[in-house]
Amino acid sequence: MANQTSVVITCYQVQDYLGEALQSVREQTAPAREIILIDDGSPDPVRVPEGWSGPPLRLVRTKNCGLPAARNLGIAQASGEVRGVPGRR
Repeated sequence: MANQTSVVITCYQVQDYLGEALQSVREQTAPAREIILIDDGSPDPVRVPEGWSGPPLRLVRTKNCGLPAARNLGIAQASGEVRGVPGRR
């Protein structure tokens, strides 16, 4: 089934690399259902690149809580499959 996978990207001070990461998701052979971008308390908030035309993208900002907590927050927000997570086929 197409468009069943949610992609969770956690970030902290990565604005310079975000466009490349999003482009990688867009170029996958199986399209993503959604991208959930978790800004883990970056001093300069992460911004979605202008003109984004890929899968639906949701930006969630949180206080800096570390990678595991940021990833778990993204998984909790996901509406599709999150592979590699027990119970979230």
